[in-house]
Amino acid sequence: GTTWTQHNAPVFMPFRVDFPTQYTGYAVGLYNGVIKTNDGGETWNFISDTPLLNYMYSVKFLTTETGFICGQDQGGRQCIIRTLDGGNTWSGCWSGGPDTAYCICFTNVLTGYVVGSNGCLWKTMDGGSSWHTISTGYNVSFFSISFTNDNIGYITGSNGILLKTTNGGADWVNISPSSSCHYERCSFSDQNSGIIIGLRYTSSGNTCEIYKIQGGGNSIISLTSALHANFYAVSFPNADIGFAAGDSGVIVKTTDAGTSWARLNTGTSTPLKAITFPSANKGYAVGLSGKIIQTP
Repeated sequence: GTTWTQHNAPVFMPFRVDFPTQYTGYAVGLYNGVIKTNDGGETWNFISDTPLLNYMYSVKFLTTETGFICGQDQGGRQCIIRTLDGGNTWSGCWSGGPDTAYCICFTNVLTGYVVGSNGCLWKTMDGGSSWHTISTGYNVSFFSISFTNDNIGYITGSNGILLKTTNGGADWVNISPSSSCHYERCSFSDQNSGIIIGLRYTSSGNTCEIYKIQGGGNSIISLTSALHANFYAVSFPNADIGFAAGDSGVIVKTTDAGTSWARLNTGTSTPLKAITFPSANKGYAVGLSGKIIQTP
């Protein structure tokens, strides 16, 4: 993260990014298509406009060829689409009710999860060919889901919801006290420690808050006053090293699992909406106006 290289994407606003390998990566625009790199981010090419979705909120590739995007389809329904040929063609593999699917993750090539509005949670056990609903008992919007292994996972949502499972999603328990903060993104460095980014909506405006989770959720520590920025995304390539990206091109780095953070010089003031690190030393962030930056 010491130096960052600037690129411009062939879509107006890359919104989410995922790298299944060190050199092959995909980014999706919230409204306007999929771009791909095969050379570690040096060049990006537009490959698909994904007409099946109006909004694309999350992308996950299991291999360089097989990937998923979730969001909302043209009928205003939750939808998951899949490609088997590196993003050249896409087909719908699941469509639900009049809601939005916000985040998708996989624990292995067969088992995956999607969360969305109105307490929706789906699971696949056959690589995305079929999906079934899991009830958590909470009818709120779920914005993010993260698994640290096949059994232990976390869901973040509105009203301070932080759900945890220890049995592969069969049962979920809320481990967070009630809050007016909406927990929107999360990344867990191991099964007990993670970072949560949230937004608190008030009459005077919205404020970003960031929290460190310890002891599997037994301790939730606010880091907001120490970071002085609005953040939108967080990524941990290993248990100790993590990065968060946000407004004004800000990226901060931790080397002690989130206890302390240092601001990096990214060379841009463009708001950054997503960040991913395929390895501890190679990472990518995407944001408004087609901005893509990478390190090293």
